[in-house]
Amino acid sequence: MAKARVKLEDFGGMIPRTGNRLLPPTHAQKAQNVKLESGELRGMRRLEQLHVFPNTALKSYRIPDVASPGGYYWLGLDSIDTSVYRGPLLNDLHDRYYMFGDGRPKYNTLARIKNDDPWFWLGIPVPVNAPTVSAAGGTTDDLTRFYTYTFLSAYGEEGPPADPVSDVGKDDGTWTISNMDTAPTDAANRNVDRKRIYRTVQGFSSSDFFFVAEVPVGDAGYVDTALDSTITRNSLLESEQFLEPPAELVDAVVMPNGFFIAWKGRDVHFSETYRPHAWPPAYDLSTEFDIVGAGIFGRSAGLVTDGAPYVASGVNPKATTLTKVNTVEPGLSRHSVVSLPYGVLYASQNGLALLSANGVSLATQPILTKDDWVNSYSPETLIAAQYEAEYIGFYTSDDGFIIDPMEAKSSFSELDGFNGVDYIHTDPFTGDVIAMIGNTAWLWDAPTQPASEYRWRSKEFNFPQPCNIGAAHIDAAPTDLPPGFIEGLQAYNVERIQQPLAMLGYGALGESPDVPLNPPNDTVPQIQQPFGGSPLYDIAGIVGAQTAIRLNVYADSILRFSEIVGTGTTRLPAGFKKDYWSFEVVSRRTIFTIKAAETAKGLADV
Repeated sequence: MAKARVKLEDFGGMIPRTGNRLLPPTHAQKAQNVKLESGELRGMRRLEQLHVFPNTALKSYRIPDVASPGGYYWLGLDSIDTSVYRGPLLNDLHDRYYMFGDGRPKYNTLARIKNDDPWFWLGIPVPVNAPTVSAAGGTTDDLTRFYTYTFLSAYGEEGPPADPVSDVGKDDGTWTISNMDTAPTDAANRNVDRKRIYRTVQGFSSSDFFFVAEVPVGDAGYVDTALDSTITRNSLLESEQFLEPPAELVDAVVMPNGFFIAWKGRDVHFSETYRPHAWPPAYDLSTEFDIVGAGIFGRSAGLVTDGAPYVASGVNPKATTLTKVNTVEPGLSRHSVVSLPYGVLYASQNGLALLSANGVSLATQPILTKDDWVNSYSPETLIAAQYEAEYIGFYTSDDGFIIDPMEAKSSFSELDGFNGVDYIHTDPFTGDVIAMIGNTAWLWDAPTQPASEYRWRSKEFNFPQPCNIGAAHIDAAPTDLPPGFIEGLQAYNVERIQQPLAMLGYGALGESPDVPLNPPNDTVPQIQQPFGGSPLYDIAGIVGAQTAIRLNVYADSILRFSEIVGTGTTRLPAGFKKDYWSFEVVSRRTIFTIKAAETAKGLADV
């Protein structure tokens, strides 16, 4: 008669839509805080503190800057609905950044951001006053000439022209322009310091305006004596349609070809290529439904709406078209929208939806029912990011999940116990996942940190007849602590033990038996300790916590065995036989294989 035995390796994730007894052999009833991409059980590494903001910061943006500590300048945002993007301009000497979702779209340079200078409103306004022009003198034939002018920022951003005016005069005469605005509207929010004057030339189209002169913004007039033959060598006015972006844009994405796509309600707006200040109305498009969020894949943008999604495709804003996907898959959370190379993932009412050039599909359909999704993972509150090739989302401040849309069945695992995650996003410069907790930015799954505790519980195995599983064997890696971690704690202890004690009070050390979040790096050692505690790190306890493996064995869904075990063989309780068995490990240690059999001798045949 065949003996009951099981071997677990190439560990897989959860499939909640499948009953615990019907799961594939290596998949899990429960997988929490565990990395599964290798087929081994590996704990998520702990968070590493990156930056503490002095003021309220629910969201962060990390800007590369060699002059800042650590090579980055940290910008804190007090709303998760505010987004910042680096400008798509080629060789931008000013290093400009663009902000959406905080009232008017804005922009600033890195130097001004570091100096805490206010952000400028994005766009250059149309002059209010049309100029006046008066021609006098000259000997050539009469001609009609039109004049206009534009505002220009200190960064060379040019706005749309004022209404043109004309007069009749001589080419070799004197043309006096006056009544020009000496400041733009809302000048304090602008960066306008100059004006450009343009005019038409006899023999060319009346819509062709040639550059005449650039003058300070405070100059109300200009005297033009240049001949047409000179002016025709100058550049033409290009900014006729370079209007400001609409106020109150909700958010934007940056297309690979150097232009922004932004939205408000059902309206989609486009900036000019490599000119984020210019938003020609002729490029505007509209969707049938209000836009929830958007992401980028390839050279397209996926627009998630509260109805059917759209795909925006085009190599430039003028040629971009919207294609409606004829599948009603509404987006439920703006912050669930994540860009991946092959599509845009977002939370819908039916599951995690993948919008791509092929339409919409449900990435979670193989593993979650609609009821599972809605009742267990709160899609309306989901905040997500790209984590390597995976999608990581939090639906409460403590709870979330990780899934690889391409390997959904093998990868789905839950996250819990992360203590108040306000926001999570993927750093656009490094690909790091950064979590905001309170006013602090943390690096997700930091390679310098020890592993977190994970939990993995197998399916319920139904053997041919009731049996007693009397032995288990676990094959695991040695302690998985980063190089130098223990040495850092030892160095701290050596320094700390030389400091005076404060017998009453609180302290960061000794309050929890858990592993510290990161090695100490205080410039001034702690001088307080909890009452009755120790000011030193318990290095033996830390190593013990990292190496411990708790094995839980369930028979007919009742916990029959729960002990800390090592690698090798463990005897399990005898004296009863049951139909259904499952095996659970709780550890921080990398586990390769779990075996179980009726006898220790039987393990050799597994």
